[in-house]
Amino acid sequence: MIFVYGAYGFTGRKIFDFLSSEFSQKLPDIKKTHIIISGRNKHLLEKLYNALKDNFKNLALLSAEPSDLKDMKIKDIKLVVNTAGPFSDFGHYVVEFALLNNANYIDCSGEWTWVQNLISNYAEKFEEKKLFLSSGVAWETVSGELCTKKLVQKLQEEKKISSLTRIFLVYLAEFNMSPGTLQSSLNIIKNGSITWENGQFRKVKSGVERFSFELYGKKFLAANISTSDVLNAPLSLGEISKKIKFDVLFATTYERAKLFFPAIKFLSLILKIPFAVSVLKRIADRIPEPDESKNRLASAIAFGLDSNRNEIGRYEIHAKKPYYITSKILAHAIYGFLTDEYSKEKSGYQPPTSLFKFDEKQIFSE
Repeated sequence: MIFVYGAYGFTGRKIFDFLSSEFSQKLPDIKKTHIIISGRNKHLLEKLYNALKDNFKNLALLSAEPSDLKDMKIKDIKLVVNTAGPFSDFGHYVVEFALLNNANYIDCSGEWTWVQNLISNYAEKFEEKKLFLSSGVAWETVSGELCTKKLVQKLQEEKKISSLTRIFLVYLAEFNMSPGTLQSSLNIIKNGSITWENGQFRKVKSGVERFSFELYGKKFLAANISTSDVLNAPLSLGEISKKIKFDVLFATTYERAKLFFPAIKFLSLILKIPFAVSVLKRIADRIPEPDESKNRLASAIAFGLDSNRNEIGRYEIHAKKPYYITSKILAHAIYGFLTDEYSKEKSGYQPPTSLFKFDEKQIFSE
């Protein structure tokens, strides 16, 4: 049985679109899978249930606040899929629900503090039960991990790997954010940044690490703003991560950087004011869901640098509909779980690409 929390949100709804179309062609019985859709809003859950019930024959509905799940036992749940952000605020209830019910757990968070929490407080408990948990099963982390792995592979093939001392994973994104993503972004800015260095991470100031590059004939400037990839991507590399420094940066054009980076710095100061986070999250919650037809290009680029910060290689992945792709990635993970096409021998905390096999062309094509 699959349990999907936050099922009526944009990402959750799109998961079922993929399961009933692309993945049902590969696995016709996927529509017979026992699935529970859950979330806080009963009205929206019922609306989704009515839209899905003819396609998914073994569908059930459970209206529940995150805190309601903590002590709730439901028989035969094998995988919990959490799409309800911000994860640092409510996610622990859903994780504890998964653990209580001896179920594996995945989510689509981009918050590094949330991943740190999962590793520190839950990884060992899941491992004891031979269960896995993974965060960042989404466009950003999966594209970032794949970029990083492909970059390392490329440098190995070109015999440049011995010169690699640092990787900058840069995101270039021009798209509207969902309310949940905006709320999670506030957490990310409030919590500051970390850097990965030789197998360990340490806290650093956001925006102090700068990196410029050219793409599409334009010049871009990037600055460090840590997401979950600053932990997931190095962890997915294995031993080589103990020999390099790794940072996640966000980029914009030089013209926009004059406004963007000072705005981030100003917002980080605002978020230190008591109640500022809760007020801004309430505002974010009223923002309409993203219109994917209007979304622009989103890119993940891994840059390999030598000890003099010279670029020795890069690998790029581009997507036109990142939220759409996040749902596709989650649907792919569900499909992989149902068909046993995942690393069954792994337990505890696992980066997404260490657990599931993601084909770059298949996942990131429209």
